[in-house]
Amino acid sequence: MAKERVHTLAEPVQFGSETITQVTITRKLKHLRNCTLRAGADAKGEVSVNIDFGTLIDLGAKMIGHPVAALEEFAEEDQSVVIQEANDFLFRHLGTGQRQ
Repeated sequence: MAKERVHTLAEPVQFGSETITQVTITRKLKHLRNCTLRAGADAKGEVSVNIDFGTLIDLGAKMIGHPVAALEEFAEEDQSVVIQEANDFLFRHLGTGQRQ
């Protein structure tokens, strides 16, 4: 079963005819399907992973079940919560994310 967490928005958002006051952030493997990561190593063999910030925004929108345009209207505090969840979920599958 997918892990879910309800987040109450600091500031409600009017998006179209809908007023969004809370979102359910869902971690489903299918949300990672189109994520692109680039890995590389430096001269010392240190591995780094590069991720496009747009990927985190797209993933965050999928995780809350709203279009990116809705997420863009969220208060910065709420955007940060969603993006952090997306980041942790993505890197958890790489073995480097925050464990929950």
